[in-house]
Amino acid sequence: MRNLFRWMVLLVLSLCLYLPNALSQAYASETVIDQAGLFTKEEITEIDQAISTFKTENKMDAVVLTTDNAEGKSAMEVADDYYDQHNYGTGPDKSGFLFLIDMDNRTYYISTAGKMMSIIDGNRRERMLDHAENEMYRQQYGQAALSILEDMTTYASRYDYNQETGQLSRVRTLSPLKILIGGVVGIISAIACYSSIFSKYSLKRSTYNYDYRQNGSLELLDRQDQLVNTFTTSRYVPRANYGNGNHTSGGGNSHGGGGRSF
Repeated sequence: MRNLFRWMVLLVLSLCLYLPNALSQAYASETVIDQAGLFTKEEITEIDQAISTFKTENKMDAVVLTTDNAEGKSAMEVADDYYDQHNYGTGPDKSGFLFLIDMDNRTYYISTAGKMMSIIDGNRRERMLDHAENEMYRQQYGQAALSILEDMTTYASRYDYNQETGQLSRVRTLSPLKILIGGVVGIISAIACYSSIFSKYSLKRSTYNYDYRQNGSLELLDRQDQLVNTFTTSRYVPRANYGNGNHTSGGGNSHGGGGRSF
């Protein structure tokens, strides 16, 4: 009985040591690597689904990485090296991107490769960082990652990427705004054309004269310029951190990228 009791105690202790590791492995993902433990299991599932949608629709790779130990590297180096060393990317030019939340350097960073370098220019990258900024400061890291993925999907959907040849072509579509502008221009043109024809037939303006000197007059009695009030509005505009633009990684591969501190 005593030996049986000892075996039972050892079994319980072994299960206590094994279960946490088994649970963490259950929620592990090849494209969501949460080394810093910032995401809940629900967020990991949601981010993984967003990545799967991006990869299916755009035929490019996507990775979300968090770390709390940069090992002395900058956020740019961490992101580029992880992407290169784990062989991410599709096609001959390894097209894709990695979004990094670096708790060691307190930086969130976007690294692009292949055709994603052409799609995500400096302006688009800054807008993406703007959109994720509030979530980063509120420590809503999962929502920040989802914001980046949503913007990436929107921008990449405007292009057609051939995974075999690596060719990238712009998809020409009519947005609702363009349709609205076209409709407004068409209506204005129609009204202008109708008014012109109507005025010609009703007034016969080739023979109609209006005595504007006799019938028109203007008299300025007084003029005053008065300053009522002035307003000055200031807003803090965060600047992107180091590593902005195209560069060569430590592994000799070309990357684009940029990030901000938080």
